[in-house]
Amino acid sequence: MSDNNYRAFAALLVALLLGGAGCGVLRHGSSTPSDDGAGLDGNRPPSTGGPPVRDPGLLVGDWQPSDSTAAKSFTGNDGACQGFFYDRGAVADGSMTCIISSQADSNGRFALQVTRKPDKASYQVEFDSSDQATVYNSDGVEMYRISRF
Repeated sequence: MSDNNYRAFAALLVALLLGGAGCGVLRHGSSTPSDDGAGLDGNRPPSTGGPPVRDPGLLVGDWQPSDSTAAKSFTGNDGACQGFFYDRGAVADGSMTCIISSQADSNGRFALQVTRKPDKASYQVEFDSSDQATVYNSDGVEMYRISRF
């Protein structure tokens, strides 16, 4: 291949990789062509057309629950959390860790596993927006709603 052909090929390859043919460059957190930016912040549609995929970091922050219990906090996946472990209908005290799934189930709910050693509890979280969600018990019964503050 001559130098001119090599340069033309390289330029075409770079153009295609950086957005040629109408594809555009996609970066983490940007809109995808299939959703035009619609939907909830932190969502991205799965490549297979399945349930929504959410950045687990979206739950990070402080939340006010609707059940009149103390504020809840989430510091990151497999990190410390506060107020998410319920024992016999009441929030349990003590240190706990939380993990939220990055893919929703067929109902659009994300699995939340809370560990308060030696106990573990499973919940489901359905996001209405990046600042509003509903928490369900493992049987799918609504427990409370949370709002970011």
